[in-house]
Amino acid sequence: MKFTLRRATMGSLTLCLLILAGCPRQTPSRVEAPSPEAAREEEISFASGALKLRGLLSIPERLPDARRPAIVLVHGSGPQSRDVVLPLNFPQAAGLSVATFRDLAGALSAEGYVVLRYDKRTCGPFNKLCDNDYPFPDGVQVTDFEADAAAGLDFLATRPEVDPEQLVVIGHSQGASFVPRLLAQRPELKAGILLAGGYRPVDQLLAWQITLQRELATQMGMTGAQVDAAFAALEQTVLDLAALRSDSYTGDALDPNEQRFWLEWMQLCDEVPQVARTVTQPMLVISGDYDWNTPPEETEAWAALFESLTDKPGHRAKVLPCVTHGLNCVRQPDWLQVQPDDVETRVSAELVSAILAFLATD
Repeated sequence: MKFTLRRATMGSLTLCLLILAGCPRQTPSRVEAPSPEAAREEEISFASGALKLRGLLSIPERLPDARRPAIVLVHGSGPQSRDVVLPLNFPQAAGLSVATFRDLAGALSAEGYVVLRYDKRTCGPFNKLCDNDYPFPDGVQVTDFEADAAAGLDFLATRPEVDPEQLVVIGHSQGASFVPRLLAQRPELKAGILLAGGYRPVDQLLAWQITLQRELATQMGMTGAQVDAAFAALEQTVLDLAALRSDSYTGDALDPNEQRFWLEWMQLCDEVPQVARTVTQPMLVISGDYDWNTPPEETEAWAALFESLTDKPGHRAKVLPCVTHGLNCVRQPDWLQVQPDDVETRVSAELVSAILAFLATD
């Protein structure tokens, strides 16, 4: 009986195995992971008041529908293009330049940031410096440049590649003066960076620049009379600005629009440190000790202000060795001995690393 039962059991087991063998196995369907979209640069335009600004959007490699943090780059003074190509002339290394914004956009985009750079409204066909369709900038004021930066932030917030809660503003030189105001006006911004940004008012910085340039001209062998002649017009501008400040200007070198421009710029600079005290988002002020436009003392003044604050939003200030106003590095400290091989023609890798480290801890 036991034998019979065992055979029956084995027969049942064999039958079950045969039934199972005849059933197709259910394999889970494979879902293909989406491929990342390649990094690219896109020609763009966006409105700032009645003007349509032209520029480039650097978009990093990203998964479809992924939103990335984004940065707008804001120019320094003068008619700058979207790339901000700045000359690097030394007596024995003439004709070099650095494309400051092009380099920054490439480096930051490679690390995952969408970066907007655009032609300044004072750079166009009227001065043959930019290939765009801008009209002559009649009556332009400093606050127009600040409004352009704000319009750039608005534009970034509309882009499908951008996380509108991760917007950063980076200003260079004159553009650095707008950063604290933009942060104070727009609490939704995540952070701001001042590159070679002054602390003192622009008229005081201009006077310092002239003093330095006179010293450099003397080192090059110019006579006192030659130096005086070379800088007479700039020194008169400093006197004119002092008269504008005291409301006693009676000259005719500055037309009414130029007077408004300088007064607005000086007032902006006067207000920036106080505005900075109210900013709750982290700020980075960074410059170099080879800067002939904004000396290290300006960044040190920012550091002192940050240290005096009761609340510490995460502000930082740093002076980098060998970095110029164009944000590249010159490795030869004696400027009269600088050779072409001493001059890096790209933005300093150390400066880029400092920016990325700051943004990573924001």
